[in-house]
Amino acid sequence: MSNSKISKDTNDMGSFIGKLKREDNNLQKLYKILKITYIVLLIIYIPIFYFEIEKGGLVPILKVVFIVSGFSIFLFCMAYAQKKMKKISYAEPTLMLLKKTEKRYRIFHPIDLASIPAFLFLAVGLGLNEKIFLTIKQFFNSDLNWRVYLVEAWQFLFSGEHWYKMFAKTVNEFPMIIVFMATGLFIYILVILLVLGYILWILKYKPIRDNALELIKEIEN
Repeated sequence: MSNSKISKDTNDMGSFIGKLKREDNNLQKLYKILKITYIVLLIIYIPIFYFEIEKGGLVPILKVVFIVSGFSIFLFCMAYAQKKMKKISYAEPTLMLLKKTEKRYRIFHPIDLASIPAFLFLAVGLGLNEKIFLTIKQFFNSDLNWRVYLVEAWQFLFSGEHWYKMFAKTVNEFPMIIVFMATGLFIYILVILLVLGYILWILKYKPIRDNALELIKEIEN
């Protein structure tokens, strides 16, 4: 291998490590900020939870339980991610460092699945009220046809034809449509967040992973 090739590879690796350190540091700061945010939110909701228990009533307690559960899951995810970032060592052998970087900057990690129930708990906690709770309770206690309700909900959510008239008519005849509508809205929001997350990964994090893969290939060859 020529001296110029060695020099170029060394410069490429040095430039990559510098960029990697900056991005890792930014991610660690972000996880720390989010962790502190969820801790503060939990501190706020703990006394609220206590007062709701003192007042009695199932729905207010359920609201706080769902919200606290959502915040707790997000807190665990942020704390776990920050802990992993703090353990990163740039003194490791180059190939090992690159392979860990490639793994760290993949688009999906198993712990990401925890964000789905966390987001769902927050959506339920923030949207639940006495009327919706009673409607759900009546729905599950009734002997009415599930298929009819699901077809009605599907038509309402996806037909788009005179939906405002359909809504006024349907809410009186079929109160559970509000719950189905909220579920549909939750799915829409979740899909939008996934798309935005994918775009962010493509623009900001995929180049780092691709660079790591290229360097791994060069070293192994």
